[in-house]
Amino acid sequence: EEKGVLLNPDPATIAGPEILVLAIKPQSLAEVGRDLLPVLRPGQLVISILAGPTTRAIGAALGHRAIGWCVDIRPVQR
Repeated sequence: EEKGVLLNPDPATIAGPEILVLAIKPQSLAEVGRDLLPVLRPGQLVISILAGPTTRAIGAALGHRAIGWCVDIRPVQR
């Protein structure tokens, strides 16, 4: 919090930041979407690091349009 970063914040506090990083398990998307739907602001940017769901699916779950997706989906090489 002292650096301006909140981990696992209460959904009621999410309206403040300009950028929200969504780092959850993909199977939690519907539940988290219901929690965030009433508090996300229209200009707020949500950056997702979820592997699997598309930006369209994330936007639909959140009821939000400003979605970015940042996932490295290359296979791991050993």
